[in-house]
Amino acid sequence: MKNRRIKATLPPLPPPRLYFKFIVYTLVLFSVFYTTYLIYDRIHAIPHPVSQFVSHNYELIDEVITLSSTPKPTSDEDWPSIDVVFPIIGRDGGLLIWFLKSLELFWPHYNNVILLVERKDLFVIRAMIPANQGRYKVVVVNNPYAFAEQQYSKNLGYLTQQWYKLHTDRFSDADYSVIFESDLVINQLVKKSHWFRQGKPVIKILPYSWVLEHECWHVIRKHMCGNLLWKLGTEYAINGRERTFSDTEETYKEAKYNYMFTQPFIYPNKLFPAVRNHLEKTHAKKLVFFIRILTI
Repeated sequence: MKNRRIKATLPPLPPPRLYFKFIVYTLVLFSVFYTTYLIYDRIHAIPHPVSQFVSHNYELIDEVITLSSTPKPTSDEDWPSIDVVFPIIGRDGGLLIWFLKSLELFWPHYNNVILLVERKDLFVIRAMIPANQGRYKVVVVNNPYAFAEQQYSKNLGYLTQQWYKLHTDRFSDADYSVIFESDLVINQLVKKSHWFRQGKPVIKILPYSWVLEHECWHVIRKHMCGNLLWKLGTEYAINGRERTFSDTEETYKEAKYNYMFTQPFIYPNKLFPAVRNHLEKTHAKKLVFFIRILTI
């Protein structure tokens, strides 16, 4: 029996018109799904009033606990009274140990270290603070947006931190406050010239024009949002409204500089009530009810 060679034949290819239809239908479906996603995301990004989450009997400070108050060491420099204000949450307690060690080593001439802690994190933070060393106070603060953080927006924690920092003068009776974040340590001897020049505090600023040009994360946000989020938020807070096409430099104050780009920050404590009063006057409402949730 002769071997027969079996010829494998492929099915005929569909006409090019079908390929074209398939591509068109795929693009249409993708556009529909993507547009639906954008609409859904935009609806959930609309600012919502926080007043529905905030108690009218809100009190900022729940308790003040003095943990240690050792004498301040002498210094050759004439330091003004400066408190170190430190908002912190429980999961960053491990970082706190290293910050306090670096503080006592390189800058022991502070007035007090004031740790802003919510009640739920108090046990963890207290366990991280060394006994019989430094001048440490824990201020147990009430978070006015705690319910909203749990139920509504996972990103509200940053807004709560800003809320605490805006009330720094309520926690400190010093002339100045230096605000640190939990992921910082001091790595060199701190001198008065680092904080003050010609009797005035040194506040580092960065032009937003530079940020737009060089800082990658902000450049991405610029393309997504049309501008820098913090720049727009600052302008809205200062002016009491959003910018319109008819606004000029005389009618709308532009935020040209980022004052919180480089940490830590040092400000005179008398500045904070002035800022709060300006915001409440500009927006004609209590600050706790003015702040809005942005699910971004």
